[in-house]
Amino acid sequence: MNATVRRLENNLVTLGTGVIAFGIWSVLKVAFEFFLGGTVIDAYVSEELRGYTPAILIVFWVFTAIELAVRIYIGASSRADGMRKRKSKAYLVWSIVLMIDLFLTAFIDFYIYAFMLNSFATTIITLLIDGTSFFITLDLFLFAVRVRKLRRQEALQTNEQGGAAA
Repeated sequence: MNATVRRLENNLVTLGTGVIAFGIWSVLKVAFEFFLGGTVIDAYVSEELRGYTPAILIVFWVFTAIELAVRIYIGASSRADGMRKRKSKAYLVWSIVLMIDLFLTAFIDFYIYAFMLNSFATTIITLLIDGTSFFITLDLFLFAVRVRKLRRQEALQTNEQGGAAA
């Protein structure tokens, strides 16, 4: 069981790094959309709200910054948990929130790219990236839960063996 725990802990470190990397990618994606294309903002903003575009951009950037902060927190906590430096349960809750966000974002992106912008290639690429990010977060959550369960079992076995020797 010790080898399994070590393998899962190594996976937590790797997956935590992946969550952070996808967080950075999400910021770059938003930056590319707004500074190079700008067509996605047009899909989000109705004709009546065109005058409020600067305020809407600020809201987009605030939400993007919040998402990046959450991803960094989840990734750093997962890495620390995998290295046995810290055992926080809060990052597991935030990973569930992030998975819900990723799932909903994938549907919104699919609708915008496929139906409003009629961009088949962008739709496929976006779904692949969002799906990968979702499954990395899902793996992180499942491995963290499994590591915690195996650590508890190891601790119980150690306590039982220590109690029997005394």
